[in-house]
Amino acid sequence: MWHYTDASVVNNHFLASTDNEMLSIGIIIGVIALVVLFALQIFVLLRFRKTTKEYCGMTFIEAEAD
Repeated sequence: MWHYTDASVVNNHFLASTDNEMLSIGIIIGVIALVVLFALQIFVLLRFRKTTKEYCGMTFIEAEAD
């Protein structure tokens, strides 16, 4: 691949590899963000389980009253 000494070929290869690296980095960042948000949601639910149950109970009672 590096047999070509033409500058345009080298630049095109460098730009293509940079785009692929940026795409993979973006995918990795997106996956990490999803995992962090999911873990934060679970942590909040476990931390405020009593409040969540009371809130769900109130909404359930209100739905029954309707």
